[in-house]
Amino acid sequence: MNSGPKVLLGAIAGAAIGAVIAGIFTEEGNELKEKVVQGGKDLTDNLKEKLSDATTNIKEAASGAYESVKQTATDFVGTATNKASSTASNSK
Repeated sequence: MNSGPKVLLGAIAGAAIGAVIAGIFTEEGNELKEKVVQGGKDLTDNLKEKLSDATTNIKEAASGAYESVKQTATDFVGTATNKASSTASNSK
């Protein structure tokens, strides 16, 4: 008497597996597989492009920051040198 639900569950599982197999090997299934594969390729290409853009932006920002710090340091050294020279001249 307990075998009824098990038989029903087995029949449902068998039907589901059969539907999946039929879907994979039919023309529509092949088209679906191609769409899924193409979608994956498109997603990968899109991700690569965004990653490349982000890398470029980071490199540009880092380069700009480096140039800014370099210029600030150069200005600071120039100002310090001028003040040191001025102080040395005034102390004579």
